[in-house]
Amino acid sequence: MTQISDQVSAGLVYRNYPKSYQSPYANPFRENSTASNEKGVYFALSIKPTSSLTINTYFDNFQFPWLTYNADFAAKGYEYLMNITWQPSFYFFMNLRFKYSNKERNKIENLSPIDYLANQENTNIRCQLNYRASRQISLDTALK
Repeated sequence: MTQISDQVSAGLVYRNYPKSYQSPYANPFRENSTASNEKGVYFALSIKPTSSLTINTYFDNFQFPWLTYNADFAAKGYEYLMNITWQPSFYFFMNLRFKYSNKERNKIENLSPIDYLANQENTNIRCQLNYRASRQISLDTALK
């Protein structure tokens, strides 16, 4: 992440792992479970307009040029997330997160002899509240 101003940071990652790349101990930035057969661009942005409010977001666009374990053809997808954290005092904390992903996968209920890809969409929304009544008592709730 690069600090653009006192309130804004941004980051950009380009990745290109060929299918022939093999490194059993590598743990690079990736969408897939292995560090091979992937191209992608990841952009992240963090904004802190006030001392109590933070907004973090990212967008990840990726593709797999060769087949993978769940896609019998070249596949692609994208994912984005927005996370808003508000802590106006030591006693109260709120977090709201929205995440969406769209990935091409083999169609599960495929009746034809040839597999084909279908979009798999996933949406997650989470809200978390925390109220600290005292040093010993804290009330937490989360909705997902």
